Amino acid sequence: LGLVSQSGALGIGVLDAAGRAGPGVAQFVSIGNRADVSSNDLLAAWAEEDRIRVVALYLESVGNPRTFARVARRVADRKPVIAIKSGRSAAGRRAGRSHTAAAATGDVVIDALFRQAGVLRVDTMEQMLDAARVLCDQPVPRGCRLAVVGNSGGPQILAADAASAAGLEVVELAPGTRRALRQVVPGAASADNPVDLGSAATPVQVGDALSVLLAADEVDAILAVVTRTAVTDLPAVLDRIAAAAGGDKPVVACCVGEPAGSVRVPGAADRCLPVFGFPEPAAGALAVAARYGRIRSEE
Repeated sequence: LGLVSQSGALGIGVLDAAGRAGPGVAQFVSIGNRADVSSNDLLAAWAEEDRIRVVALYLESVGNPRTFARVARRVADRKPVIAIKSGRSAAGRRAGRSHTAAAATGDVVIDALFRQAGVLRVDTMEQMLDAARVLCDQPVPRGCRLAVVGNSGGPQILAADAASAAGLEVVELAPGTRRALRQVVPGAASADNPVDLGSAATPVQVGDALSVLLAADEVDAILAVVTRTAVTDLPAVLDRIAAAAGGDKPVVACCVGEPAGSVRVPGAADRCLPVFGFPEPAAGALAVAARYGRIRSEE
């Protein structure tokens, strides 16, 4: 991650959170009131920087919008650019003027500028880091069709609701996919999407179900939702999910109620499985990744 911030304290907070849950931070620059170095300068510098896979921006103002749109679009063609633009409320705009002398700009104008520039706008620091974790460590989705799979019906329903609300399609699985799921997990509670493997699903069965879904043409991304039960070997299940996360479709895990983190993908030194503590932020991060996939497809 490359992080540009008009708030040093915000950057410190993101650095601390990234250290706990990933991704790694390659560079962080606090630009304050941009007396010398601007976000446009750093975007231009990082466009060709191979160590930086994702650029994140916290902005209280946008300097030259024409330059920003041109430079950000060039970067977004190569790597994701995620941004928070503060000052949406009257109180926030007053604070921005006193903090970095930020000029007030209408929110509709900022939205239009970011869309033109291919920038992924998010609302919170948590959303920014969640999206960066997925985009740094997993492939960009080819589309918005999501499969939800796991051992816990309730959290999977919430994951499906959150995914749909964020713009993802919890796709209906093809008959062949459902038959294959029944073959590898005969005791599954449901072979529809969300796929409920049942609380007794073994780590091997979870891995086999993921293999079926990854091979399904109707699926662009997978969210695996696992709840620790009396019969769940959570570390072994996570290992199986991580082993499936090394292909060309993004895989994200949610271990309900557990700390967020990352698990190394076996055989891929530069890939990790992002792990979330609850399904809603996981679904939201995948939705941001799918938005970037659409931006890339419009090049």
